[in-house]
Amino acid sequence: MEILVAKLKDLLEQYHITNYVIAKNTSISQSHLSMIFHLKRSIKPWQFYAIVGQIPMPLNQKNALIDEFDKLYYSESEYMSKKHIHEMLRRLSNLTSRGMVNTVCKEKPIYTKTGYSDTVYRGTDIEIVINRLIGNFFAKSGSCAYVYLDCGSSGSILRGCIDLSLKKYENSAVFVIFTNFINDTQKTHLNLETLKTILPFALSDNTDSYEFYYTNVNSQITDNYSTPYPYFIALDEAVIFVSADSSEIMLCTEKKVVESVRTRCEGLKKHYNKLIDANSSLAYMIQTVIDNNDPSECFCSLEYEPCFAMQFTEELVKAVIPPEAQYKEIICAMGLKRLAQLKGFKKSIQIFNRNSIENFAKTGRINELPPEYVRNLTPEERVFILNNLLDMAKKSGYRFHALNPINLQLSESVSLYQNGDFVQFSIWANDEIPYKCCCILEKSVCESINSYLEYLASSDFVYSQKETIEIIENAIKSITV
Repeated sequence: MEILVAKLKDLLEQYHITNYVIAKNTSISQSHLSMIFHLKRSIKPWQFYAIVGQIPMPLNQKNALIDEFDKLYYSESEYMSKKHIHEMLRRLSNLTSRGMVNTVCKEKPIYTKTGYSDTVYRGTDIEIVINRLIGNFFAKSGSCAYVYLDCGSSGSILRGCIDLSLKKYENSAVFVIFTNFINDTQKTHLNLETLKTILPFALSDNTDSYEFYYTNVNSQITDNYSTPYPYFIALDEAVIFVSADSSEIMLCTEKKVVESVRTRCEGLKKHYNKLIDANSSLAYMIQTVIDNNDPSECFCSLEYEPCFAMQFTEELVKAVIPPEAQYKEIICAMGLKRLAQLKGFKKSIQIFNRNSIENFAKTGRINELPPEYVRNLTPEERVFILNNLLDMAKKSGYRFHALNPINLQLSESVSLYQNGDFVQFSIWANDEIPYKCCCILEKSVCESINSYLEYLASSDFVYSQKETIEIIENAIKSITV
């Protein structure tokens, strides 16, 4: 790491960038910078990203430098997680009701039978085989299924066909258990490749049917080193076993085997670690945020618009709820409770679309709040909110960045909140998609997402703090009072 810090110092000198300039454009003081470059203080990821962000060199060179730092700073699984998160967020931003499930049932021959017996299936249409088998053995409402899979390729394949097959059965419970969460020190650790598998599950049409767990080293049922078919879907009358590479499945309808597998799952589930809470209720989402947010930690958000609620007053909360709104008193009470919590945050990173500020200035519409609960703000109220946002953006500890639309844009329907050991993904309701949210409760995921947001705030994907302030100022000037 000392060599990399020296390399960074040389680059700054090469481009004639002083500690004063860095301190002015970031939240790192000159004295702290001096200690970092004299190796008296270790450099944190967000500090490294922020400093690299000040160097006017090509983006690919910046990314190479950041990549070099990440390889030194993080473990191998943590290093890979950043790459997965960035790709995952790009994909999430383009979600549609169809895009949430990437396996489509095809009307063509469903499998070829080869191998050890008539109950072992191989072939390129393995997902469709699973889909049909689920339809045969999970054909009644109110059933319960256990899905035991890893967080790699088999997880992605199984997720698609399971979601398609089970969505037709009302009141069904599906317990999804992920297996390979073990690091070298035998502590539970989440491989963030899992997020590519989990999130489409948790944000699908069956949100309220799923529960998500992950195993620790003492409770894994199988593993892909010593078991030919380490993953399975345990239905009421059958177990579908899946090979480690998801190229082969084995159907077992032997009653004793089915009962044994389900009993083991039911017993172990009581001792598993809850990974995600998923729900489709907006009230649940707000209450969960209130219950899990810690104002002593940094509040981070990546969504279509900044957290306008932070700029409200108690009087404005009461004023914007339409008189005819159902459950008005409950909405007002939750809004005031959330406002009090937001006012307690002393640090915040907020990354949002540039056009969200401009659209709010024109319409007064807060995108994430349902119009039946919150009316459009008047021109005077818009000026008030944006002026408060402007004041906060200029304060120490607050980092507000509009996304550069050339590099990255977020869908209006997707939001991410991170605070301490809590992460919440939401997909907001629109004409195509009902509201969905999932709360991630596993610490290593939260830490990795925080690292990603720190990186994003210092990257070329966003406008600088100064440029973002100018965008807000121009939006205020555009409002006719």
